[in-house]
Amino acid sequence: MLYKVCFPLLFFGGLYFLILSIGRTIALYSQNQLEVDATQEAFVLTLPQAGEYEIATKRSQFAGLAPSDTPFEVVVKSTGQRLPVRRLYNLMNVKRINMSGERITAVATFTMPTAAEIELRSPQAHTFQPKDRLLIMPSTEGKALGLILAMVFSGIATIGGLIASIIFLSRS
Repeated sequence: MLYKVCFPLLFFGGLYFLILSIGRTIALYSQNQLEVDATQEAFVLTLPQAGEYEIATKRSQFAGLAPSDTPFEVVVKSTGQRLPVRRLYNLMNVKRINMSGERITAVATFTMPTAAEIELRSPQAHTFQPKDRLLIMPSTEGKALGLILAMVFSGIATIGGLIASIIFLSRS
């Protein structure tokens, strides 16, 4: 008798958390992205909030790998202060691929002390192809792993609850 209640609850609980984690993943990767042409040497951007930001390259999946060793400089326009930019080493080729088939690879991070207008300089912009883009967005480091694990476990709970519900409800 307990199985007739527990497994459907497992199914609906897993489905709820699956939808919730997918929604949060979509929100994480669509937040405040600024996209600029990677072949230009300097850009003026307005960052809406303080915090950790990442610089990522965006290139068609069929055009090869975008350069990941390009140095960047970030200067706050109002004060002229240069912010330290930390290069990310992508040892395991971690990347995201969007629905258009474009490969997005994080290459550098920097910390913004306050919301301000910045100038992003790319001294080696000539190494990029004409259709390459740079994405500047709040850092997603560490947040994605938890959301991926939540999707996996809630997916297992949803499928397991559905199958167990069908098996135990078809017996009676």
